[in-house]
Amino acid sequence: MTSNPQKHRRLNLMPVIGVFIIIGFLAYLSWPKYHIPDNHREVAAKNDALGLVNAIKAFHTEYGHYPAEYTAEDTELQSTAHLMRILLAEEPDDTKKLNRRDIHYFSADKAKEGRGGITPEDDFHDPWGSPYQVIIDTNFDSQITNPETGEPMRSEVEAYSPGPDQNPNTWEDNIKTW
Repeated sequence: MTSNPQKHRRLNLMPVIGVFIIIGFLAYLSWPKYHIPDNHREVAAKNDALGLVNAIKAFHTEYGHYPAEYTAEDTELQSTAHLMRILLAEEPDDTKKLNRRDIHYFSADKAKEGRGGITPEDDFHDPWGSPYQVIIDTNFDSQITNPETGEPMRSEVEAYSPGPDQNPNTWEDNIKTW
């Protein structure tokens, strides 16, 4: 009996090819798990900011005023406990309640490890741990000043996240609702 050396080499090469195929398939399956984090934070921040804008607009529709103090200029505020307690219908009973009917305009998960969500102090933070910035047309001219450009834009309420760098004045990474 003589053995064919080429046939013997092919048999030894097949397990190696099989191992490469399996490694490639496992790498393909694990790629999204390691590639998505920044993108999903941006999507979550955009959705949260839009939810905040919609909650403020719904409050205005119900009561005829915004949950903010009125000034001659547009009001800029953050998603701190004062605003969030109004929108979450959790205002203390010993204060003059703005949300008299205790309507829940907004809901969010509790923040984990100082990240996005409602903090123990009732502030509402973006996925990077910063409060959202909110601009409200409290002078009722149907426009607000775009904080990025300084130009007026036709809107009554807008919000934005300071983004990964947590600085609301750097616009390259801020997540905006406009």
